[in-house]
Amino acid sequence: MILCNPHNPIGRVWDRSELAKIAKLCQKYHVLLVSDEIHGDLVFKGTVYTPIFDLPDSLIDNTVALISPSKNFNIAVLHAATVVAPNDNVRARINRGINNDELAEPNLLSIPATVAAYRNSDEWLDKLKGSLATNREYVAFYLQAHLPEVKFASENATYLLWLDVSA
Repeated sequence: MILCNPHNPIGRVWDRSELAKIAKLCQKYHVLLVSDEIHGDLVFKGTVYTPIFDLPDSLIDNTVALISPSKNFNIAVLHAATVVAPNDNVRARINRGINNDELAEPNLLSIPATVAAYRNSDEWLDKLKGSLATNREYVAFYLQAHLPEVKFASENATYLLWLDVSA
């Protein structure tokens, strides 16, 4: 099962109990849970993002997390991503797959850029989230004033803003 945590594109931030239910169902039916968490740092104030690996160890043995600085730090062009798999057998299958197709070959800039993004960009990320929040407020104000039948379809994460125009 591929899970977007937080959800892309609508920005739904899953809470701990929802993630636990999903993980338990995957365990029950022997389904590998792959949690795409590349929007994890783009969660707005007042919302708590729970990484899949914050669940108890008993729930994450058959789980893989995908993380990347690409969306959060605007470096998607570098194709930098990390696959985290605590289970040795799952990790070996992933290693075989990505090395078989030579997908595990980072380019020259991807590793130092990833390290720099996660170590030195907290201020930049805070400013980005502030700008995104300001943009959301502007759109909300405009909609309320000019198009009150149009509502947000987006929730509390990611840089995307989807609108419900069904009314």
